Amino acid sequence: MTDIITAKNILSQQNATFVAVKNEEIYISHKRGVTPIIEKIDENSAFFSGATVADKVTGKAAAMLLVKYGVKELHTGVISRNALSFLADKNITVTYDGSSNLFHLRIYFNYLFRIIGHKNRHFVLHLYKYIANIFKFADK
Repeated sequence: MTDIITAKNILSQQNATFVAVKNEEIYISHKRGVTPIIEKIDENSAFFSGATVADKVTGKAAAMLLVKYGVKELHTGVISRNALSFLADKNITVTYDGSSNLFHLRIYFNYLFRIIGHKNRHFVLHLYKYIANIFKFADK
């Protein structure tokens, strides 16, 4: 099994937020933001050199840290357009499930759901699914 498949499987099976794989060594974190990256750098700054990473959400700050410390491949659930552009400029292999548009849409609908309340939740969920499908097609 390749490192990227291993990292993706662990990310989903263990409900982790960040997984890095290098030479059969696996680093798993359930923390958010750049915290998992910084903690591993503090422990072993050479670990990310040539490593493969699976992340739930990747922003530009995380992307910059990963590039600085030598990550070769990244899979992420959601990535900001700035992070994607930065990683492309640095020739890092990136795969992702969705872009930041879908991520921001989810935040907006969570907010809308709180305002509207539970009695109209079916309407909000149907509207979210409909608009999310439009964004998914637009990102491809």
